[in-house]
Amino acid sequence: MKRRYIVLISILVLLVVVRLMLPYIAKNQINKALANIEGYHGSIDDLSMSLYRGAFNIGDIVIYEEVSEDPETPFIVIPILDFNLDWRALLKGKIVSEISMDSLELNLTVLKEEEKDKEPRQHFAEQIQELNPIQINNLKITNAKISYLDPTADPKVDIYFDNFNLRGENLSNVVDEEKILPGYIFIDSKAMGEGSMEMEMHVNILKQIPDFDLNLAFEDIDLVKFNNFIEAYANLELESGTLSVYNETVVNNGEITGYIKPVIEDFKVNLKAEDRNLPEKVYDVVVDFVGRILENKKEEQIASWVELSGHIENIENNPWQGVFNLLRNAFIEAYSKEIENAINFGGAGGES
Repeated sequence: MKRRYIVLISILVLLVVVRLMLPYIAKNQINKALANIEGYHGSIDDLSMSLYRGAFNIGDIVIYEEVSEDPETPFIVIPILDFNLDWRALLKGKIVSEISMDSLELNLTVLKEEEKDKEPRQHFAEQIQELNPIQINNLKITNAKISYLDPTADPKVDIYFDNFNLRGENLSNVVDEEKILPGYIFIDSKAMGEGSMEMEMHVNILKQIPDFDLNLAFEDIDLVKFNNFIEAYANLELESGTLSVYNETVVNNGEITGYIKPVIEDFKVNLKAEDRNLPEKVYDVVVDFVGRILENKKEEQIASWVELSGHIENIENNPWQGVFNLLRNAFIEAYSKEIENAINFGGAGGES
């Protein structure tokens, strides 16, 4: 056999071996990196790749947060993560990625007291970004669950958003570069199986302080399902109540314009709650009475409207405005249960 054929066959065999070994090498490197993030530890169980498509599939990612009050509850669980190079961007000379995650679980457990001022989650996000230095252009999350847990509260707090879906497009400003807000993010979710949440945002994520135009609507959230949260932080148990929140926010060159409009319907305190001492029972009666006073009798709702303004790093609001608008809703005119479409991107100040 001629020497050149031996060389070609040897190179081919070497490439095949390298290709077969790459997933194991990459898996070990990722596991080492996850083990070395201060305050966290985690692992991946599986990794496969398709080099000709620039695609990677990572399975069973589990990360624990050692700085939380419940370090045995996983911080992040991702059964399936798909990573693909964005070929449209690659043809334009930019290396960006498309990432999709299915059935993600994120547990935001309250941090240990000594860790609360150290921003460990910001440090974690920076470390994860170093693992993927390629910009993310398109992001898709389906059927996720995002929980807030406080095992130190009495009662223990466990609330969550489920059926959480996110679609982010053009986050690296690759397509439609002439648009002022080229990126797009859409989220829909439920809150503990009830109501709905929809958020739509157009964004320029490349600026140091991103510009964005956001509409957000929480609708018909059953507050009784949040009773452990309300009891823990407001020492109150509700018999009934439905919450809707509407928000429009625009940030232009760091200047914010917007409002938050909460609406509560069928608000009733549970006056028959067990294990309540006399001062707590008096507190329950007072809150229930105030709720009835502030309720708009025609629409049967308690509502307010609070303006947001100032710089994104120093948001200004007037608490007396919120009080006045509570009274306005109760005695003058009820607020509507809808986004008002009253704010646009050009109204936040600065040059667009």
